Amino acid sequence: MGIFIATVLIFWIIASLGRCVTLMWSRKNFLRLDIINNNHKLKEYYQLNKYTTNKIELFFLIIIPLLKEQNLVSEIVEHFSKIKYKPNNIKIALVTTQREFVDFPENQTTYSIVNQALSNLHKEHFFIHYCADGNDTCKGDQLNQALQLFLSEFKEIETENLYIGVYDADSRPNWLILNYLDKEVNNYHEAHKTFLPAFQQMPMYFNKMIPSWNPKSIFLNARVIHNLDFALTREVPAMQASIDYHLCNGIKYYATAWLTHLIGHGEFIHFPVLKKVVFFSSPSADTSLGYVLAYLGIPIVPVPLFDVGETPNSLWMLIKQGATWYRGVSLYWRDFLFSIKIGDVNKIRALIMIAKVIYNNLAWAIFPIVVLIAFIMALLSGNQFLCYLAIIGLLIYLLPNIIEMADYPIIQLQCSEFSEVPHLPLIYRIVMVCVYPLTKLFAMLGPWLYYFRKLKSLFGFNVEYQKTER
Repeated sequence: MGIFIATVLIFWIIASLGRCVTLMWSRKNFLRLDIINNNHKLKEYYQLNKYTTNKIELFFLIIIPLLKEQNLVSEIVEHFSKIKYKPNNIKIALVTTQREFVDFPENQTTYSIVNQALSNLHKEHFFIHYCADGNDTCKGDQLNQALQLFLSEFKEIETENLYIGVYDADSRPNWLILNYLDKEVNNYHEAHKTFLPAFQQMPMYFNKMIPSWNPKSIFLNARVIHNLDFALTREVPAMQASIDYHLCNGIKYYATAWLTHLIGHGEFIHFPVLKKVVFFSSPSADTSLGYVLAYLGIPIVPVPLFDVGETPNSLWMLIKQGATWYRGVSLYWRDFLFSIKIGDVNKIRALIMIAKVIYNNLAWAIFPIVVLIAFIMALLSGNQFLCYLAIIGLLIYLLPNIIEMADYPIIQLQCSEFSEVPHLPLIYRIVMVCVYPLTKLFAMLGPWLYYFRKLKSLFGFNVEYQKTER
């Protein structure tokens, strides 16, 4: 038993040290790069009045799918109207759906509220409004219908120069994002005579967070650290790896292979690439799209500009959100078979990716409870070595979160320029870090709910995955 406990704790420590290493990389090359530069060099470099003549005239279509988002419409319009870019080269499509028409009176649907909000704008605004026909069943369907309507309406736009962006209703991105992407695409095209295929902004979920001392609020806010930590230690490094294996050969080509996912908001895809992968798939319009790109060897470029969103305000909604996310990351085999049909896939590299994502899924669904059992058994064993190992393991495990919360004041200052990110007192951040391990245990309930639903479906019961309510 002692060998089992020691083995689990040692692997836990090794994994925690790995998180520390990747966090320090992200912090130096990504997170703090944005914080330090955006107030000075980036802001000056990407301001509209500093714009230089580009070799390529890019066009950006940003799609924001809306379902039962009546309360957020005016806020969405206000925020996205401040996007910095050439007004003739951008359209922002607010996409409602007729699915709402059976649940609300006509004048209370998101559809009617969007129409009212846009009618109050200056006639030169760059918003457009599309309504899905009601046959849409998920976010991906809304996106595809909106894209089809856009292409039919704006046939004069050169799709070779078109990038499709996606945001959620609660997304509050940095207003400089399009100028940043334009510069990156043009600089890359000048050097390589080709377009960068896909981008993903850094996600954060501190928007409108309330630093209450209510135990439920503390836990929900600690969950925000969980998401930030995952972005910095898993998602961003995996995106960078997608660039690395795109450029390297030999053993490194396989060692850096990761099944990278897109996040569903703050993502931008070059239209020819999106067309190649047959647009947005269901049910996961973000994870599966990223998986297919990874299988095809198409890199996703991480963007050091923040997209700030919200986290659910109920524990049950967090669990259901986790089940929906877990369903997305479990579609790796379906996405692999699809990728083989539409392009060239290095099967050895793909199998390495699949093995890694299976490990990550197990880590999500099982490992926290295994580590907790080993930790408790070590403390109760009376073995001094195991006790020290457990305590050291906990301290190393929390170290990345301590670093992240130490950085929070500058993150908050930066994000507050374009999002409602609250000030968090030092003592509150310390408490959030202490609560963080509980969020990892709680996160397991999402995968467990997913498997419970799979079991229900095997017995013929109908299973529905609903959108995350706000």
